[in-house]
Amino acid sequence: MASQQRDSAGERLDGALVEQDRLSERFDASVGTSTEFGAYVRLRAAVDEVRARQAWVDWVDDESYRGLNAGPFELLSESANALALDDRKVEDHDEH
Repeated sequence: MASQQRDSAGERLDGALVEQDRLSERFDASVGTSTEFGAYVRLRAAVDEVRARQAWVDWVDDESYRGLNAGPFELLSESANALALDDRKVEDHDEH
């Protein structure tokens, strides 16, 4: 199953990269024209899609991957969960 997920994630990332390249060329060709803004918006959406697909590939490859926007609050939450588990272990040990 994991290899199927990895293959699927890789294929979708490859497709998103191809689309990003296509839209980048279109944007370059549109600079200075009335279609520039629309081409820019589509290119930015393609960049976001590539980032999301890359995050998926990273997640499939590494189950401990935290994601694109992992930050101190996520780490704080994980630390609090770990401390709660440790406290339960101590309480269970004290009862026996």
